[in-house]
Amino acid sequence: MYYLRSKNYNAQIVAMCWMQGESDSDDINCKTYGTHTANFVSDLRAEFSPYISDSGMLFVDAGISDSIYWKNYTVINEAKAAHAGNSPLNVYVDTIEAGLSITAEPEGNPDLAHYDALSELLLGNLFAEAIVSRLGN
Repeated sequence: MYYLRSKNYNAQIVAMCWMQGESDSDDINCKTYGTHTANFVSDLRAEFSPYISDSGMLFVDAGISDSIYWKNYTVINEAKAAHAGNSPLNVYVDTIEAGLSITAEPEGNPDLAHYDALSELLLGNLFAEAIVSRLGN
């Protein structure tokens, strides 16, 4: 950001997109996920405050999949949704409701820990739609 501003660009951070939480879905870490998320977002907004637009920085947080590997995915996703309810600047994207898939690739031996390529593209679109719907442009 400093470099962009040094070149006379009026660069501002208007949103951050976040897709994380799988490794926190174990029995211990899932219990504090909501608190850690709130602290993380607060720290981000403080750290980057000189670069954040006057209207604030959206934090767009995507839910994790219901993979067999993520034992407490519902706890993680509920914490993400609850955090989104704490501020109009926080947004939750429900990837399960949106139909993102973990079962198509690689063919015959799917990687159940990650979204498929087409689902990753859809996730990018969901992030963009969340930002545009809040910012209007």
